[in-house]
Amino acid sequence: MTTIYDAIQEIQAVVSAVPGIRLSPDAPPDQIAAFPAAICYSRAADWTLHDATFWTALHTIVIEIHAPRQGLARAVAATASYGDLITKAIYAAFVAGTFTTFQAPGTIRGEFLPMKWDTTDTIGWRLFIENVKIQSGVAS
Repeated sequence: MTTIYDAIQEIQAVVSAVPGIRLSPDAPPDQIAAFPAAICYSRAADWTLHDATFWTALHTIVIEIHAPRQGLARAVAATASYGDLITKAIYAAFVAGTFTTFQAPGTIRGEFLPMKWDTTDTIGWRLFIENVKIQSGVAS
């Protein structure tokens, strides 16, 4: 059975191949060891049961791109382009048939903002991939 974790792994693999990303772990780490870092996780989901054997899940996946806020101008310059670069990489991977665990990425929304990871003040992108569609059998 395909899970949201499988989809996150596929998305994270695409994001880690974007030039300049220095850390893209399989799971959110306690601390970020290298910057810019890409962290991917599930934020929300809606499940719909179609019949006694089949369901659809629509997930919202979050990708956060972090750079330390020390030297703010440098941090902004280092991360500003990643909104476009990562969005293009995800859509290109979908068109190329790279994703096998979900049927379609939906709209990708984003915000560029100050963030924090553990005790580190960061700045970067928080991207939301809406309606990541996973379908499966109930008994799977």
